[in-house]
Amino acid sequence: AAEWKRPDFFERHSWDEDGMLGESPLWGRFQELDRLSEKQLSLLCKARDKARAKLEEFGKAPERYGLIHADLMPDNILVSGEGVRVIDFDDCGFGWNLYDLATALLLHVGQGHYDALYRAWVEGYRTVRELPEDHLEMLPTLLMARGLVALGWVHTRRETPLAQLATEFLISGVSKLAEEYLRSM
Repeated sequence: AAEWKRPDFFERHSWDEDGMLGESPLWGRFQELDRLSEKQLSLLCKARDKARAKLEEFGKAPERYGLIHADLMPDNILVSGEGVRVIDFDDCGFGWNLYDLATALLLHVGQGHYDALYRAWVEGYRTVRELPEDHLEMLPTLLMARGLVALGWVHTRRETPLAQLATEFLISGVSKLAEEYLRSM
């Protein structure tokens, strides 16, 4: 994607601070999720505000921001004897390159294998493209943003079995992530 010459007519949405954390985020407003307690909502709004400010400060220089998949979940990766294929590009848009890493890692935060998965992803990425340490320092912010995006997703799809199954798990996990994010950032 970094080497692709975009035609003038090509347009996609943006997974930027507005597309993820603004008043009308692409996947919905986590603030409207009725299962959030007042305490959780307050915590998540503080984390959103901090993440938004950090993303604005980080900027959108071409070496850190461009065309991304934006939904790089295990279900969207096919592995066969012929190699690895990524599918499901309907959410593809413009965003920070490391948002794809945050998407891939979010559900593994707090798990025993997280560090190994993180190291493998970074090592693999660096075989094809430079990844400066100051970019990696933004990963907690992008993880936080992805968590809030996921809460917006379950809210806007609350009638679906997947959203119903995932909502409590996500609320708990993203709330814990927000506590840690606000403590450490």
